[in-house]
Amino acid sequence: MGLIPCPSAEDINMITMKSHIRFASILAATLIAAVGTTACSDAGSTEPVGPDSELVEIDLNGNISHSEIPEGTSVGAVSRPESRSVINATHGELSLSFVRLDMDTDGNYPATGYASVSAALSATLAKSEDGKPSAITFNPTEFYLAGGDASKGKTKLVGWYPAVSTGASSSVTYAGGVVTLNIDGESDIMLSGELEGSKTNKFGSASFEHKLTQVKILAYAVSDAAKTRWGKIKNIKLKDQVPTCKITLPSTVAWDGTPAALELVKKEVATDKDITYDFELGVATIDESGKVTAKNEKECGYAMLKPVEAGTKLSLELEMADGRKENLTVDWVKGYEAGKSYAITLRFTVAEIEFEARIVDWITHEWPSGDDDFKGEIEI
Repeated sequence: MGLIPCPSAEDINMITMKSHIRFASILAATLIAAVGTTACSDAGSTEPVGPDSELVEIDLNGNISHSEIPEGTSVGAVSRPESRSVINATHGELSLSFVRLDMDTDGNYPATGYASVSAALSATLAKSEDGKPSAITFNPTEFYLAGGDASKGKTKLVGWYPAVSTGASSSVTYAGGVVTLNIDGESDIMLSGELEGSKTNKFGSASFEHKLTQVKILAYAVSDAAKTRWGKIKNIKLKDQVPTCKITLPSTVAWDGTPAALELVKKEVATDKDITYDFELGVATIDESGKVTAKNEKECGYAMLKPVEAGTKLSLELEMADGRKENLTVDWVKGYEAGKSYAITLRFTVAEIEFEARIVDWITHEWPSGDDDFKGEIEI
């Protein structure tokens, strides 16, 4: 067996280089395989997306607030007023509008507030049959801010009813943080409180409060002679009523426009049934002793209007069928407050028209859907 020659220094260097290359190739292949396996595993994984990038839908509830009314004081000449709670128990499905205000990445809201928001969001408040809060659904869906923590990822929301108009009439508009709503006498106006939340500290329930007062007019004659004396009523107007409500978000309610007469809505409050005009007075039932046993008052109609401040009187204009016009001032010591409903009963005698006023249960009407199409009422 021959002797194996010793490798030269050059041969040793070549072998070492080949070994390094082979080791590097094996290591690279191993890493590629490992990465490939991991990638395939992630593609089929059911693990949730990390919290910083997760989109969380805004899941919001809403309700119409319940307002307590204190005992009233005597008004007019007939009886002590009845006083009840404004009952906000049930309602149908309602179309709402909202505006949202988001923090920037530094955790600051825009310096100009809601004035920086150009458009309102569309939402629906689900029907409530038991008076409990019901779901508010945004269309399209709204999400909390995806990034940031509870201190830097916050959003504010404020909503109102009726929703921004989509028809040609534009009864409700929004621009630069201001909502403008026409007061037509027939429709309610409500505003929610301002909400603030984030995906780690979610919104609570949005509570909507009435911003108008509700007045219902009834009338009767104390005798056939009084009925003949006055004849039929052709029309009833509430004098000096402002035509526009302006809400500077989130909460400042103001009244705008030149005051003018607002016609009474000629419908029954509870049923929305039309009331026939010229309006014929009912006549009270009187027993043998001359005591009124039944007033037999008839409903003349109602109006939703700007609240009347304490110390300010509500003025009515009655136009009779023969062309006469009678003006009547109805005073209420505490004024006519937002979220409260008042029944004013006109008592016709041979000599004059008297009145009595009392607080009654509130009935809220839905905003017309467009082209004067009234959708009905919600008893709340």
